[in-house]
Amino acid sequence: MKKSMILIAAASSFLWMSVAKGQDKMSDPSMMTDKPDIVKKVMSLEGNWEGKLTQKMGDQMNNVTDMISFQSTAGDHGLLVTETMDTPDHKTYSATHLVGYDPVAKQLHWYLIDNMGGCVDNVGNLVDPNHLQLTSENTVEGKTTRGVVNLVWQNDDQIKFDLTVTVNGQVKESSQGNFRRTGSMR
Repeated sequence: MKKSMILIAAASSFLWMSVAKGQDKMSDPSMMTDKPDIVKKVMSLEGNWEGKLTQKMGDQMNNVTDMISFQSTAGDHGLLVTETMDTPDHKTYSATHLVGYDPVAKQLHWYLIDNMGGCVDNVGNLVDPNHLQLTSENTVEGKTTRGVVNLVWQNDDQIKFDLTVTVNGQVKESSQGNFRRTGSMR
């Protein structure tokens, strides 16, 4: 059994490498020399950021501070992100994000996994050179949950943030505020 699993893994790796070699340079991220604008814009996030946000969940509204660190990964083609936020009930929210661009589908994926058991794949593109919009859609207990995130660069060191989560079309959660760069990773 162990031997057959190793053979399957080796065959899968060989197949993937063969397929990847057959792609042209624009569809193979490791061969990309001229990065798309969306990759350049997202990579400009590298460093440490502090967000002052107003969150609304149901009838409850809170002001929170969100600390996010963006670190380049995969040869400057993606970001590994860590996030921590103290919540009003004195618990710490933490999340790990992985951000990367799919050159075949021509869209950004922003994966999030958090300490509350959440896992989300946000997908998006630039609306304009300084506005990134990400969306996610899931079905939870038969209800359609949709998230929309907007990041608007005010300048190199400040970003306006807006998140809206709806369940069956009704707003259930929102968060707005500004992030400012507090330090560089390089």
